[in-house]
Amino acid sequence: MSILVRQVRELATRLPSGLRVATLLYLGIRLPVEVIAAGTLGMLPLGPGATGVPFTEGPSWLKVFLRWDSGWYVSIIQKGYTWADCTVPQVRCAQASISFLPGYPSLVRAGMWTGLSLPTVSFILTHGALLLGIWGVSEFVRLKRGDEPEAQRAAISMLVFPSAFFLSAGYAESLFMAAGTWGLVWLYQGRLLPAACALAFGALTRSQGMLLLGAVCVVLLARREWKVLALIGGVGSLAVGGFLLWQHQSFGDALAFVHARRGWGVFDLSPAESVLRYWRRTVSGELGWVGWLDFASIGALLMSGLLAWRRLGPIEGLFCLLVLAAPLSSGQVWGMTRIVLCAFPMFLLLGQLTVRPTVARLLFSSGFAWLMVSAVRFVNGHFAD
Repeated sequence: MSILVRQVRELATRLPSGLRVATLLYLGIRLPVEVIAAGTLGMLPLGPGATGVPFTEGPSWLKVFLRWDSGWYVSIIQKGYTWADCTVPQVRCAQASISFLPGYPSLVRAGMWTGLSLPTVSFILTHGALLLGIWGVSEFVRLKRGDEPEAQRAAISMLVFPSAFFLSAGYAESLFMAAGTWGLVWLYQGRLLPAACALAFGALTRSQGMLLLGAVCVVLLARREWKVLALIGGVGSLAVGGFLLWQHQSFGDALAFVHARRGWGVFDLSPAESVLRYWRRTVSGELGWVGWLDFASIGALLMSGLLAWRRLGPIEGLFCLLVLAAPLSSGQVWGMTRIVLCAFPMFLLLGQLTVRPTVARLLFSSGFAWLMVSAVRFVNGHFAD
């Protein structure tokens, strides 16, 4: 045993310091939440988020991380994409999996070539990406601010954010977090090719990745950094353009992933009417606390965009504002608690705002408590936003 411990210590000393800190934060904060939440399976009646996921082979304890939209990803991995003609205005079409971008399911399918089960590969992928995301957020702060305690507070803020359990689930959020944070870190370090590849991959993982890529290109254009813009924009255009071309050839609709949102009721009303209707349902109590959280997320995104522009830079500020503007342009308010999770500059700001120990303890303890409740609900298939 002592030899094994000594070998682990030697291995740890060889890791970059940022990765060591990220690993300790993961083991100390996130892993206990996952273990406790997984152990509560069956303590609540299973909700629709658990029963609607297609059957998969693999360890049952890993399947607790496959809930709600994970079912769409499982379907893509097992059977490929489905499509429905959603181009007819004002006509609700069937829900189709083309609404979900290919980055995450493609990597899971590739990992299954090793013979591992789908839940196993998904767990390894999402948790590996989460670890890289923790490291990326911390490294971003070190690069921008040179403050190690602030870097750790930013990473902890991300881990205890109320909706942050989705970073551990069979979703694409953790993969985007890793790609987005490291894309900007490498961009600021002048490592342009890795930055371009990371940002392009992020654009194929979450729609917010396309917004991040767009924000970077707009700022580079404004600064007239033509060579950097040509590389970042070129690689990103090839990735996104290739996906659009594939959709056109497969379904006759290059924007099928956008139009498919009509299957969830998006675009049924004007943006103003949709937001107003959601507000009325929230005020009437029909949506409970979920509606208020969605509107609170809108406020958090707006504040993050304004503060990030001043404290971090135009790329970060513009990105947060675009993350807010994109869903609101179609009248979408539901799901904002997950969308806000993708605006990772917000966690950098929280690292700055929690410099006072009293504020830090209050936010971290309340966030952790809410996260724990959300994790238990998620594992048992209940709405957890």
